[in-house]
Order: sequence, then structure tokens, then C-alpha cells
Amino acid sequence: MDVPRSAEVVVVGAGAIGASAALQLALDRREVLLLDRGAVGHGASAGTACLITPSHAERLANRGALVEGIRFLPDPSGPLSIRPSLRLAPWLARFTIASLRQRAAEDGTSVLRSACLESVALHRTWAERYETGLVCDGVLNVWTTAAGLEHRNRWAAEHRAAGIDVQLLDAAETREAEPLLRDAAGGSLYPGDAHVDSLGYVEAVAAAAAAHGARVVTGVDVLRLVASATGVRLDTTAGPIAAQQVVIAAGAWSSSLARDVGVTLPIAFAKGYHVEYSTVPAPRRPVFLGETRVVATPLAGRIRLAGTLEFGGHPDAVDHRRVDAIERAAATLLDGYAGATPSAVWRGPRPVTADGMPMVGRAPGAERVILAAGHAMLGITMAPITATWVSRLAAGESLAPELAALAPGRFHRIPLFG
Repeated sequence: MDVPRSAEVVVVGAGAIGASAALQLALDRREVLLLDRGAVGHGASAGTACLITPSHAERLANRGALVEGIRFLPDPSGPLSIRPSLRLAPWLARFTIASLRQRAAEDGTSVLRSACLESVALHRTWAERYETGLVCDGVLNVWTTAAGLEHRNRWAAEHRAAGIDVQLLDAAETREAEPLLRDAAGGSLYPGDAHVDSLGYVEAVAAAAAAHGARVVTGVDVLRLVASATGVRLDTTAGPIAAQQVVIAAGAWSSSLARDVGVTLPIAFAKGYHVEYSTVPAPRRPVFLGETRVVATPLAGRIRLAGTLEFGGHPDAVDHRRVDAIERAAATLLDGYAGATPSAVWRGPRPVTADGMPMVGRAPGAERVILAAGHAMLGITMAPITATWVSRLAAGESLAPELAALAPGRFHRIPLFG
């Protein structure tokens, strides 16, 4: 496909957020160009746990996560790994300070849960219209220890207060809900949660955007943005492109483009892993193994085991201890997984901001640039609702006051962390 030389709105990044934004913009009759340096959906969106899950929505920077992260650090195969470096140090300092602001953490979590509930409703609508493959069978959380059950109970109380439906299960009920389980002290079933093959979702949404008039161009890398009062010039590997507005939705790579327009976007690469099997029995629905933070998700012809976060190190490197930990967690708790040979192993970076909240809004000082990045592990869940926010911004509207916690300018207000 020839690369257009101009467009009303150019969306940079054809992952879950960018493709969804392109669809909503096209539905709202914008002239849209969706660009990606690779293939549609083949970045971080291809490797998710595939959950559509308000129940797992929370601001990552909070005291509990900070304490838990410190507890896991000595274990090289634990759910969290941090490889300190001078480059990562400023982000870690920001994240630590943000984690100690408990009121802000609670307010941020409330915003995310509310947004995710709205987004699930949009997912259902889009699934009917665009055949995204959404499966609405809920998500089962499983706990094996007394401490895990205490966490489950606290979590369930928070979720119910936020309007999220949850059913607490005893050991026998949990095993009845998932017969593959070898051991369970108890569980929590979230019937309103869902799942979708994340790559399939992005491909379906991008195809729908194209069907509604968006132009989708892959294999083109955006090298620089030059913003002015009248528009934005994108310098790309295929030559310059002129746009009236630009949406930066490039995931973990959004920071460099944001710097071009004077925006500080402290995003860390949080590498996640998944292992897939094609010869093991499938659970009835996604199963979250609470103590190990591993998710087993049934997909067409395969089971995906996803988990762990790794900060620091090279984005393409593979820490086999983390892969082994994912396999071991499933082999310990699910019948039929011990000794099975994986059919695929994946690793890729999740974009995590220094306060654990997504960044959605106009770039301070560059009103023709919209940022939509930093969704961490909620990119698939929040893609449709984020798309509606982006389209409103592109139309010159403001977002609701309660979404101020997502504003790109928040990292500019106070030195170090904002």
C-alpha cells in the first residue's frame, strides 16, 4: 500500500490502543491513517494474558504493591524482577514516591475500575459488530494459602464496593468450578470478566477500522514528530507525512515521540512472558493462580500461561528462570501440565508509567498531539474506552474531571514524579 502524504488524524501504533482508537475515529467520520513499524497487533498486544478484567484493575503504584515487590525481589524466579540500572533509577524513584501516596493510589484504582467496567460493555458491543472473539465466561481466581485467602477477601470487599460482581468459593466449590485444579484453599469467581485472543482482537478491530475508511499502513517507522500551531509533521522511514492531529499510541516506545513535542513520559519497559501449550487439557475459563500471579487462559487450539514482570535488562533477552517459573506454577496446580512441552514462548515489554496510571490526553504545549499510552497490563481491557476518549479529544472536547489522573501534564507539575 502506498503511504499517504497527509491525513486528518495519524495514529502511531497498531496495538490494542492504537487500532481501537483508529476504529472509533473512523466511526466518528475522521480521516484516519494508522501506522505501525511492524505488523498489526504484533507488539505487546500479541503476548497478553488475554483477560478483559475490571477485577484486576488497580493503580500499580500503591503501598501494597511496593511491599509485595520488595518481598519478591530476592527470588530470581518470583513474579517480579528488577535489575537496577542508572537508566531505570529515576523511574524507580518516581514509582516509589507515587506508591507512598495512598490516597492518590486509591483514587487512581477507583478511576481504573470504573473505566474498565465501561470498557467491558463496549467490548461486548464491538464483539457483536466486529467479531472480535470475546468469550464471556468470567475469570476464576484461585488461592492455596491462608494468606492468599485473606488477600482474596480484602480484594472482594473492594470490588463489591466498586460495583464488580464476585462470588467467593470454598475449596470444594473452587475445584468444582475448575476440575483441573490439584489444590485450592478457595477461590473467587468474577462472572462479569471475559477474555479474548488479544492478537485476534487487534486484527479484527484494525480490519473494522479499514472497512470504515481508515488507512492501515505497516512497516513504517515514525522517526520524529514536529508539531506546530497548524499541524504535525511526521518524519518516517517512508518520508514525511502531514497531519492535522497525531495520536501517540506506541506502547513502551511512546516516550521518545513524546519527547519530540516536549512531554516527559516516564515509561519503563516491564517485560512480561507467556508460554503456550497445544497438548494439555483446557480449563473451563481463565484461571488466575493467586500466589504465583500466573494466568492460564484457554484459546483456540492452545492454552496460554502468562505472568511475571521484569524491569531492567534488554527488552529482547529471555530469563529462562521466569519461563520455568510459569511452567512450574501450572504443573503444580493443574492436572496434565507436568512434563508437557511448550508449543511457543513469548516475551515483550509492557508500558508502565511511573505512577502506574495510563496517560491519555493532549500533550501540554502541543495541542495537536494526543497521548494514549502506559496502560501496563490493562491495554486489552481498556482499549475500547480509551478509543472513545481519544476520539473526544480529537473532536476538541475535554475529558471528564475524574479522568484528570490520566492527564499527560501530571509529570510536569512536581519535580521527579508529578
